[in-house]
Amino acid sequence: GKKWQIGLEECKKFNPKAVLINGSDDIFSLNYIKNCFKYIENGYDIVGKNNWYVLDLVKLKPYKFQYKNPNVLIGAGRMISRSFLDEINWTLFPLTKSAGLDTFCNEIFEKNNASMYEMGNKNNDKIISLKGNHNVLNPIYKILKDKNKINILTISTVDKRTIINLGKYINNHNLK
Repeated sequence: GKKWQIGLEECKKFNPKAVLINGSDDIFSLNYIKNCFKYIENGYDIVGKNNWYVLDLVKLKPYKFQYKNPNVLIGAGRMISRSFLDEINWTLFPLTKSAGLDTFCNEIFEKNNASMYEMGNKNNDKIISLKGNHNVLNPIYKILKDKNKINILTISTVDKRTIINLGKYINNHNLK
C-alpha cells in the first residue's frame, strides 16, 4: 500500500480532476479512460469495472472474471474524483499492507458513502491484466483460488481470439 499511497500523494501535486489506478500488468481498451472521466464529470466519486479479463501469458489462456458482489470494483482501472480524494484527505492506501488493497479501498468508499458507477460492458470497455512469470501483486493462481469472491465467466470467441493474439504479440516482442 505504501507505494500506491506515495503515488497518490505525488498525483496531488498536479492538481488533477481525477486519478486512475493502474498496475504495471494492466492495460485498457482505447477509450476506457475517456469513458470513465465522463462519469466523474457527471458527479460520481468512483468509476470502474466489476469484471475484467486476465491473460495467462505462459499458457496463452484468457479468463474473464467478475466479483460476485456487484458493489465491488476492481483496483485496475478505478478512477477516483478529486472531490472524493479531498474528502478523505488523499489517504486511500494503508502504509503497512501489501495485499488486500482492493478490499481495503472498497471499505473506505463504503464508509464515506462514495457514489460509485460500475461501467459494465458499455462502450466495449475492457481491462486486461497480463499474468506471467513476472512478479505481480495478484498472480493467476491466486485469482483462480478465490472462488468465494469471484465468478469465472464465458469469453466470446472474438474476445478470446483478440486477447490470445495480444499475448502472442507480447511474448514475441519480449514486452513482459
